[in-house]
Amino acid sequence: MNNTDFKKHPFEHLKLIKEMNAIEAQWQSKRKSYKNYYRASKGAMERQKLVNKTVETLYHIAVPKIKQMFSKLSKYNRIAVEMNLKEHPLNVDELYSICFSTFFFDLSCNVENQYCITYRFNNCPIEADIRALMHRLSLTYYCIEDAKTIDYSEGFKRILQVQPERFITLL
Repeated sequence: MNNTDFKKHPFEHLKLIKEMNAIEAQWQSKRKSYKNYYRASKGAMERQKLVNKTVETLYHIAVPKIKQMFSKLSKYNRIAVEMNLKEHPLNVDELYSICFSTFFFDLSCNVENQYCITYRFNNCPIEADIRALMHRLSLTYYCIEDAKTIDYSEGFKRILQVQPERFITLL
C-alpha cells in the first residue's frame, strides 16, 4: 500500500464500528478466564518457570529493537498494532502481541506451561535483520514460524479496521 494520506493509518475513518465495539466489550468483560501464564506461574516446575521468564524477558528485549527497525521504513510499514493480552479478560493463552503490515510477533503460554513466540513474515523488507536479531538473542529455540495460509495483507487491513485505536500507533 503506497497511500500515505493518513495520520495514523489508512483505515482510521473506515472502522467497522460493530466489530470494534464487540472487541471493546470483550476487553471490558467482567468474566475472567483462568490464564495459562498464571497456571504456569503456580504449577510449572522450577526449571520451566525460569525458561518462561527468560523467554518473556527476551521477547521484551526484542520488541523495542524490532520497533526501531520498522520506524525507519515507509509510513504504512511503520503502523504497529500492539497489545498486552495479559490484561484481556477472555484471552487464555496470549500474553503480548505486536504486528505490522509485514510481520507479527506474539508471546503466548500453552496449556503445558511453556512460553512460546510465534512469528510470521509477509514480504517483510527487514526480514533478514529480524531473523539476525532473533538469532543473536537465541530466540529461535523458543519460536515457531506461523505457516497458516491466510492472506496476511488482508488480515492486517482487517485488524486496522476492527481494533480499537488505542492499540494502533504510527512509529
